Amino acid sequence: MSKLGYTFYYKDWLSSEKVFQLDLAERGLYRELIDMAMMSDNKTKLNKSVWVRKFNTNEVELDSILDVLQQLKLIEIHL
Repeated sequence: MSKLGYTFYYKDWLSSEKVFQLDLAERGLYRELIDMAMMSDNKTKLNKSVWVRKFNTNEVELDSILDVLQQLKLIEIHL
């Protein structure tokens, strides 16, 4: 049976100290990663060439954002 969705707790999002430290681009990518993880059972494949196009950014900015998210322990990247 496919997943129908998930509950997003906006109040928790707004009160998270880690999320508060993120700028708009970082929050946007983090939210996209949360959604992608939900759809793939937390096994989202890192695909920079696709993400650069999908999120209308460049690889330097993408790497910078991913680094911030990792430092705050919001995401884990396993190569």
